[in-house]
Amino acid sequence: MAIITTLVHALPTPSPTTATLLLPAITLLILALYRLHLHPLSHVPGPPLAALTSLWLYWHSYRGTEARVIDALHGRYGALVRIAPGEIDVSRGEALAAVYGGAKKGGGFRKAACYRNFDIEGHQSIFSAVDPAHRAPRAKAVVGLFFYLPNWVFVAVEALAMRFNVEKHDVESSIGTVVSFVTEIVEEAEKDERKDTYPGRLLEAGFTKDETSAQCLDLIFAGTDSTGMNLATACWWLAKKPEVYELLREEILANSDADPQTMPYLSAVIKETLRISMANPTRLPRVVPSQGWNFESTFIPPGTIVGLSPFTLHFNPDVFPCPDEFLPERWREPTAEMLRDHIPFGLGSRACIARNLATVELYLGLREVVRSGVLEGATCVQDKIEILDWFNSRVVGEKIELEWV
Repeated sequence: MAIITTLVHALPTPSPTTATLLLPAITLLILALYRLHLHPLSHVPGPPLAALTSLWLYWHSYRGTEARVIDALHGRYGALVRIAPGEIDVSRGEALAAVYGGAKKGGGFRKAACYRNFDIEGHQSIFSAVDPAHRAPRAKAVVGLFFYLPNWVFVAVEALAMRFNVEKHDVESSIGTVVSFVTEIVEEAEKDERKDTYPGRLLEAGFTKDETSAQCLDLIFAGTDSTGMNLATACWWLAKKPEVYELLREEILANSDADPQTMPYLSAVIKETLRISMANPTRLPRVVPSQGWNFESTFIPPGTIVGLSPFTLHFNPDVFPCPDEFLPERWREPTAEMLRDHIPFGLGSRACIARNLATVELYLGLREVVRSGVLEGATCVQDKIEILDWFNSRVVGEKIELEWV
């Protein structure tokens, strides 16, 4: 102690300018040492830069490489990877039930605060709400509609489609058309005594017109990109693999009057499409509850953000052999692990509320495309479909293209 005191007195007193410059540097150094060696997550492996700052994760998210980069890190570090100072990504399907709840109602961890970025006009949507108590009455009001959907939703979509100028691709005017359409159907629902529509049920449950409009916009925007991506991907693979197309067309033509959801090969094609399409490839973040969480002998402290991504699960060769290949036949006798890890619509009580609608759209849409014969002679323009893996993915080049020669 005497030596330290002597050294302190021997050192020159820094000038105010020097002290001002040194203080932030020392603070950052101490913070870095803490996050690397003393933080409650310091025992979880991962890139040192990710442990130091969330900028590492933000950068890969911005570039559209988040899912692929994190998936590669699992090959280096294992099932648990630290991807930010307070965040962990998990690669093992065994964690799904604990994190998302599986089939257990009300199970799983709460959504992370980042979902609030999906609020619409200041309103928490059924998708973006973090608090289950806030979401529950809104979801309860409309969830029943998704079990008998084709009747009203396709009429509504057709009416909306008629308002677009097919000669132009003006995003701003298209969004304006959607907003105008939603405003009108909410106004009509308020006047209609029958409350059997999406806006009607929300209004009847006591929610304001503004919030009802926001919920309707959320429903429309949430399903547009993903459904289009999935259907386009299915058509691309059918053009790429004519043997699959022929088997599917044979089944559809032989059962033209049957419910498409009863066709086994069509079901296999759709399941494989949802596995490989990657419309929503990135993590589904949740917050570890107050008691913490143990996964494979590793304790994860409360407040940690954890998540699993469809990208990592769907392309795991241990569960889906030859994961980059489009193989509908794999679904003829799926393993328990395949069924567990196939999560195109999420999982648990916070899974996509419109998953039934999305599935019906795929069944009906793909059946009609194949039955029409429009894919006869089609070939793929791209060698492969490359995506930017954002939450809602984007195709590099903005197009999935076929050509007829």
